[in-house]
Amino acid sequence: MVCRRTTTVSLIAISLLIAACGGGSDDEAADGSATTAGGPDGSTVTATSAPAPPATGAGADDDPFDYVPWGPDDGLIPQEYDALAASRSEGPDCEAVRDNAPSNEFWAFAFEICRALSGTSEWPAQTSVPAPPPALNPYQQCMDEELHAMMVRALAWRAAHPGEKPEVSFTEADATSPCVTTISARIADEYLGQFPAGSLLVAITAPGLTDEPMVEVDDLPVPVSDEFFVDPPDGFGLDSFVAIVPVPPETHEATVEITTRFGRPSTTITLPGLGDVATTEPTPQDTTDDTATGTDAPNDSSTSTGSGP
Repeated sequence: MVCRRTTTVSLIAISLLIAACGGGSDDEAADGSATTAGGPDGSTVTATSAPAPPATGAGADDDPFDYVPWGPDDGLIPQEYDALAASRSEGPDCEAVRDNAPSNEFWAFAFEICRALSGTSEWPAQTSVPAPPPALNPYQQCMDEELHAMMVRALAWRAAHPGEKPEVSFTEADATSPCVTTISARIADEYLGQFPAGSLLVAITAPGLTDEPMVEVDDLPVPVSDEFFVDPPDGFGLDSFVAIVPVPPETHEATVEITTRFGRPSTTITLPGLGDVATTEPTPQDTTDDTATGTDAPNDSSTSTGSGP
């Protein structure tokens, strides 16, 4: 007999239906609510839905969890991240993860999680995710944090669904990580003494830069220097350039917005105002030999500029 719930049957019909079906499941919530451990931010998410069918061990199609947000066509990611990338039409290459990743506990665990999610191996015995190693730049740190969060979600799913194989929600092949909005700006102090008159040199670093990035500071366009250059941070994904920014009247927190292949990311920087800015190197101290002018040198040989007794 096929048993279905309905809200329009009479009380007697409901009683007969329950008797024929043998009653409801003891572990099924009365309101059909289901709890999923491990939301995108590592929290526990509770959603209300129709009661799920009994698990068969073949999967839990109603309860997928999100994989990493970048796809295999993301051109900024290096080999180990690229191998881990997957889309709805192409799964991850776990063996390439092992072959290309740095040799550390974090990436070894990523390899084990990859195999478990691909169904080629059992879940790792560990119940916690190793911390990522120190990153070489902010973009790489952001990517490592996304990978760490995915592995936390995977372990939470395993704990909530023992003996089951998860359905993983993969992204599109050309999807990029939200980390592509990583941007930083700083005063290019290495060029102190060479700042153009009335201007500051601001070094800007971001992924996905175009050949001619457009820059706005406090909503006003500023030029990009073709004379001053800075090296990008170590690691992968980031490029840098120098913008020429007029010295503002007062020191304040300014908004810097640029165009990249991924949109218009922005950041803030403290710009020194007139009177607070040091655009030139200090004038060297006069080292003229006093004897050359016929002036007797002081007896005190101290180099202190303070007054002595």
